Amino acid sequence: MDIQDRIKYIRERLGLSQSEFGEKLMLERSTISLIERKHRNVTDRTIKDICREFNVSYLWLTEGEGDPFLSDESDTTAMFDRIMAGSNETAKALFKSLSKLNDSEWEVIYKIISDVSKTLEQKK
Repeated sequence: MDIQDRIKYIRERLGLSQSEFGEKLMLERSTISLIERKHRNVTDRTIKDICREFNVSYLWLTEGEGDPFLSDESDTTAMFDRIMAGSNETAKALFKSLSKLNDSEWEVIYKIISDVSKTLEQKK
């Protein structure tokens, strides 16, 4: 199964027509039809839009690995997957930076957040 087949699978699994699916992605029905019939390549933007709009795993859509839909049970993983598949470069850079923190750096972050929270509570 290639990416075009996986896109068709998602659309059909969601019970959407090509028009309905395309509307959610701001694409014409004809574009969805061309993609599904393998007459048009899928853009990176369309891949990211599908993942974000329909809660689809980026890894599954692009490589066919794992489960098609992100699980509610793995909210943190799902959120990370959506951010990394999205177009917000600031969010991506932030998550990459946070992933490099060690335990003592996380303690500093926690202290800052706690201090800010206390300050905001005092102002109420």
